[in-house]
Amino acid sequence: MDKNNDTLHPDFEAALSSSPNALLASIFAPDTSGKKKNAAFNSVGRRFINDLDSLMTDLQSTHAHFIRCIKPNLKLQPALLSPSLVLSQLRCSGTLEAVQLISASYPTRIPYEDIYGRYKEHMPDFVRKLEPQYFTEAIALACDVDESHFQLGNTKIFLKAGKGAFLEELKDRDMSEVIPMLLDKLKEWERKKNARKKLTRAVGGWVFRKKYIRIRNAARMISHAYDTLKVRRKYEADRVERMKRIKAREAQARAEAEERRKKAEEEKLAKAANAEERAKLEKEAKEAEEKFRKEEEARKLAEKKAESEQKATAGAAAGGGGKG
Repeated sequence: MDKNNDTLHPDFEAALSSSPNALLASIFAPDTSGKKKNAAFNSVGRRFINDLDSLMTDLQSTHAHFIRCIKPNLKLQPALLSPSLVLSQLRCSGTLEAVQLISASYPTRIPYEDIYGRYKEHMPDFVRKLEPQYFTEAIALACDVDESHFQLGNTKIFLKAGKGAFLEELKDRDMSEVIPMLLDKLKEWERKKNARKKLTRAVGGWVFRKKYIRIRNAARMISHAYDTLKVRRKYEADRVERMKRIKAREAQARAEAEERRKKAEEEKLAKAANAEERAKLEKEAKEAEEKFRKEEEARKLAEKKAESEQKATAGAAAGGGGKG
């Protein structure tokens, strides 16, 4: 079984090369290089591979640019824009996110050698002595590219979108017009750098003095607060001790007063007990005297009664004797 190499029949290839269609005629044009034709090179697959190689060669020799086609309106009419339709397409296609990603990243990349190798010999000594990455950084700063708009890599400088246009132009512009302008920018950058150093030292000294004064005032305030706290604590301790002594004296006075009160109550109770006993004795004496008086009166009455009875008896006896 023969291998299927997808070759075209020579008659079919000749018919296509003589086609009135210019595109077909150019695709299947006969090989005029003088080399011996090989069936493998005339296959459709081989032609496709050759076309891909040619396309990749063209792409690698150019800069990649992305074009997104947006439909402005559904009526397909010119000069008519539908904002909601355009915005919906931008959102659905991810264009907004792509723009945000490009803005946040560093899409522009320039090798150090493109600038260092071309302009090194024409720069002042203080720039020529720098390494490639710092040389490129100095050029970027001299060209008013902000430090936040680029990052230094190992072999390339990475810039944010639209921030490295001047550096990209340096690779292609004529050196005779670029070098004087670049030297002026470097001199101005050197003056700004020296002025920035002086200003930084002056501002640093001012900030240090302000910080020193603030720390000194804070230390004084802390020392004053600490001394005040010590005095307040000593005063509080003395006041507590004084209150303790006052309370002790008051407690002692209360104890003495309580003792005197108890003693007075005891004396009062003793006096009251003596008075009750005396009253009881007096009462008993009065009762005994009253009893004695009553007994005396009864005795006297009894004696009187007895005397009267005796007298009566004696009188009766005397009367009887006289009659006899």
